[in-house]
Amino acid sequence: GLDAATTYDIVKLYSAAAAIFEKIHIISLLQPPPETVALFDEIILLDSGRVIYSGPIDDVLPHFKSLGYQIPDRMDLADWLQTLPTRDGEKYLIDQSQTHLTTEEFVERYNSSSRGLAITEMLKEPIEKEDSLVMQVAKQRYQ
Repeated sequence: GLDAATTYDIVKLYSAAAAIFEKIHIISLLQPPPETVALFDEIILLDSGRVIYSGPIDDVLPHFKSLGYQIPDRMDLADWLQTLPTRDGEKYLIDQSQTHLTTEEFVERYNSSSRGLAITEMLKEPIEKEDSLVMQVAKQRYQ
């Protein structure tokens, strides 16, 4: 594994290269440090191989708040997001009488969100050979 400083440097380098060459890099990290997570524009959060959130990093807290979850003061985002779909995620419920969501319920809630529905619609359209789906999404987002 990489130490936190090396991980940060590598992600920062990829970020700079993506901006210069107008490319998108998809990076998979396990337990990234908070300063590294802060470098990302968007994240895809998986649990058991299923997408429970995909979108701008700035929208991740409001998304999970709409599901009844709150990040505690002084907890970093990456640790909170990793814990949220586990049994320990129950302690982050705003209303403790609410039932903690299962992975399947997180997936269903994301898929029925406006962002999830938009992605589903985009996937229904054929992809032009010269443009990958990732680049189509990027062009729509950053134009």
